[in-house]
Amino acid sequence: MRFDAPTGQRILHIIRVQLPVISQLVFGAGIALGYSTFIARLIGPAQFGIYSVATTSINLLSWGSLFGMDVIALRVFANHQSDLEKKAVSTNSVGILLCTTLTAWLGTIAIAVLEFTPLDLKVLLLIEATFPILSLMRLLAAAITGLGHTLAGQGPERYMRDGIPLFMVFIAMLAGLPLTVVDLLKINLFGAFLALSCIIAIASFRGLSLPPIKLPSRTQFRSTVLNGMHITLSGGLQLLIQRMDLMGVSILLGIREAGIYAVAIALSDACGLAGISIGLTSGRKLAAHPLGSSKFSAALKEARLHGLFLIVPIIIGALAFGPLLIRMVYGISYVDAFLPFSILSAAHLVRALAGYPILVLNMTHNEKHAVGWVVIAVGIAAILVYALVPVLGLVGAALASVITAVVMNVALMMRIGKLA
Repeated sequence: MRFDAPTGQRILHIIRVQLPVISQLVFGAGIALGYSTFIARLIGPAQFGIYSVATTSINLLSWGSLFGMDVIALRVFANHQSDLEKKAVSTNSVGILLCTTLTAWLGTIAIAVLEFTPLDLKVLLLIEATFPILSLMRLLAAAITGLGHTLAGQGPERYMRDGIPLFMVFIAMLAGLPLTVVDLLKINLFGAFLALSCIIAIASFRGLSLPPIKLPSRTQFRSTVLNGMHITLSGGLQLLIQRMDLMGVSILLGIREAGIYAVAIALSDACGLAGISIGLTSGRKLAAHPLGSSKFSAALKEARLHGLFLIVPIIIGALAFGPLLIRMVYGISYVDAFLPFSILSAAHLVRALAGYPILVLNMTHNEKHAVGWVVIAVGIAAILVYALVPVLGLVGAALASVITAVVMNVALMMRIGKLA
């Protein structure tokens, strides 16, 4: 792996390309971080642990029910396929989203009946009500992003999904109103609904419309499901890997420790903004060129360089001011979050050095080559979490996440090298 020292002209190019997107992401992340901070201080570590497990479940179910349709929609719209192909993808996506949502609902009901979760029934019902809204919102956002309107596509989720709940919680705090986890999840549901309404309006303005809600034909279903299955297994399981440590902490150490670890994850996610920005700005370029071509290699080199340029300063700043930030913003109850946060930030650096291999494989129609290693990584993560957490506590959970990230990203980087 060879890196050229960035020239002044190249640095200016990076700033010009990434600044609009990263500014939106930073502002949106600031809103999300502010919201989680309010909640953490408002309800304490134990209840914040329950809240974090619930919101993690919502995200997992949302990405799972999407079944890779967001990635497929982004690829199709970015490659300027015909209107007929775009319409077919839209129809298939909505039909498959209905099927996967129903499956997720049944699975959640089974978990509740068998009492495999510490969450009560009201929390589970709010989870079931929220994740389909996020799924549809992310599907439309992907199509808009594929058309080249990145800021418009990603704006509603970045700003409204957390911004509106943040405002409502702030007003409740000023009024001295007590809020429970159930109340907070209801507020989140309201924010997600408004964000979805906004992105539907943006999609309509950009010439997109929701197709009639119907199940796809057998041939379309088979083709789309095969592509979606590979994307879901690679991307969805990757999300599971990133949150398996939190789930393990909640089971092995208790909900209070999960609340502290959730703060470490929230701060670590700020370091992941670089990866999100690269995905939004470079994904279309990677999708437009065949794997191994000179233009693809140039786009990949640019994505890696942009990622490192963004992520290294973020990590340095976070490590320098992390202890003070946690103590001042979250409170003394969460100071134990800094060490696991420091370890978790290394995982984002590993992804940047590897060139974001999951993104590369998804954008080049090679997602099936990621599935095997991602499945292996899930097993590695589970073994490490249950081996290290009882011995090392929160540090063990963070180490399990980083070791898994190193193994998976190095393996996928080598796989891409062979494919190219």
